[in-house]
Amino acid sequence: MEIIFFAVVALLVIARLYQVLGQNRGAPPPFVNNGQNKPDAFGNNDTSEQKEIAPHPSLMPPLGEDKPYVAPTFSQYGDLAPKILEIVRYDNSFDPQNFTTQAYSAYETIITAFSTGDENTLQPLLSDNVFTAYKAAIEARRATGGGKIDIIRLLTPTIKDISINGKIATIDVLFQSTLTESNAKPRAVNEIWSFERNLGSKNPIWKLIAVEPA
Repeated sequence: MEIIFFAVVALLVIARLYQVLGQNRGAPPPFVNNGQNKPDAFGNNDTSEQKEIAPHPSLMPPLGEDKPYVAPTFSQYGDLAPKILEIVRYDNSFDPQNFTTQAYSAYETIITAFSTGDENTLQPLLSDNVFTAYKAAIEARRATGGGKIDIIRLLTPTIKDISINGKIATIDVLFQSTLTESNAKPRAVNEIWSFERNLGSKNPIWKLIAVEPA
């Protein structure tokens, strides 16, 4: 994976492009930390203590009905359904549709924070290796006068793969966007962003651990 990280740095430094991340990697309007107490991507206002989480609505039997309750199978996700169910067994609040919504937001947040050099917003959303790569790329952009990156278009992200090793879950998400830097010609960017979370941890944030071309 480290090869991917250094490849990302090289792309950003040499081409001064913006293919590396997004905050969200896209979602409802980005949650950029401006000093106010706003929720961060894949997190809550206050993660200092674990709050009691009610079972996800899809896992609760319908009220006022005598019909036998059938637990969701997430069959619409095909081969990914068993992995989704495994995540739900650890975290009954997990919903793949909500995850992609938050991933969209995370893409926007990360791209915006990278563009403005906002390392404080980036750090809690990235793994140590990715943050190191992004920090180096930000410094290179400062030295070369990198311009503002704007997201012109961002399609709804798609979960492409899920892997679970013990309690460590990794979700690969496809992002298809159109970006422009300093009003330059818009460029199509299609990437796979890998998010990781320890399902046994109280920290709800899915961190970005890798970015590679789709």
